[in-house]
Amino acid sequence: MTSTGYTPAAPAPDELRRRGVRLGDALFRGVSLLAALSAAALLGLIAWKVFDLAWPAIQEFGLSFVWTDAWNPVTDSYGALAFVYGTVMTSLIALVLATPLSIAIALFLTEISPRRLAGPIATMVELLAAIPSVVLGLWGILVFGPWVRDHLEPWLKDVFGFLPIFSGEPSQAGLLPAALVLTIMIIPITSAIAASCSSACRRT
Repeated sequence: MTSTGYTPAAPAPDELRRRGVRLGDALFRGVSLLAALSAAALLGLIAWKVFDLAWPAIQEFGLSFVWTDAWNPVTDSYGALAFVYGTVMTSLIALVLATPLSIAIALFLTEISPRRLAGPIATMVELLAAIPSVVLGLWGILVFGPWVRDHLEPWLKDVFGFLPIFSGEPSQAGLLPAALVLTIMIIPITSAIAASCSSACRRT
């Protein structure tokens, strides 16, 4: 009771709940902002570390190191074009293969499949994403790569030999096995993103 004889009423339960929701929203907003800033700072540190480690090579060989193909330790001549080309080509092939498959999986799970079937399939896709990339890489180089070299690449070379990617000799560590393993790695992530987009579009 105050000096005026008036006792303030206790907050109603609904008001307390609203205050709790507002406090939860503020905490969630702060945690989300902290996570976003931490991710941006981590990316910045990674970019700085890559540049810092590459700077001696850039100083020694200049920017031509990026587009020079020669790699000859005898003549002290080095170029990263082969590595850049391999990285870009395997990534492009993996994106070309994984994008339609991921969209098809997402549309099947969100639009076509019954719920009793969508659950197990979604779980299998998520379990595929949980496999470490090192394990997939070892499986690709030791098991999948030899199969691609002995069975898939000869057939593709006979049919699509006019394309540069199939013009070389089959190899268990070539562009095609690497691109297929990378496709398997990114399908769970891209399908999850596509499924989220499909669900959001359906709600709107």
